[in-house]
Amino acid sequence: MMTKREVYELCKTHFPNCGCGSPEGVARLIRDVLIGFKGDIDYEKMKAILPGVYGDNENFGEWFLLYVIDASGLIEHGCSVRGSWLTPKGKGFVAAIETYEDWEDLMQGTIEFECEGQDEVPHYEEGGGPVPNWNGAP
Repeated sequence: MMTKREVYELCKTHFPNCGCGSPEGVARLIRDVLIGFKGDIDYEKMKAILPGVYGDNENFGEWFLLYVIDASGLIEHGCSVRGSWLTPKGKGFVAAIETYEDWEDLMQGTIEFECEGQDEVPHYEEGGGPVPNWNGAP
């Protein structure tokens, strides 16, 4: 399973967002797509998630999303990205987002870590703000 830091870094690198629109909706969509590739693909379930790829009305944005997820190294495929499966990295990512309660915050980049290399979310001093990071900044 990936650490919180690894989930955060992967999303920051491969699924960046500026915060406007619906980053939480996009995070849920990516999660649903990846979970859909876990085990044997249920094409009816995938049709509900990505109707523009698995249905009759082609949607290039949905295809692009699959290309981005493929380029992130979380999935791989043979003849078509529609028939993808999770890579070991993808399995670790899915295990993490199924385990961490704050997975949406990790995927959206709204969690801050105290200092480089730390794997847990910031802890707070009693009655105050976050404990300062290594350079003294809050």
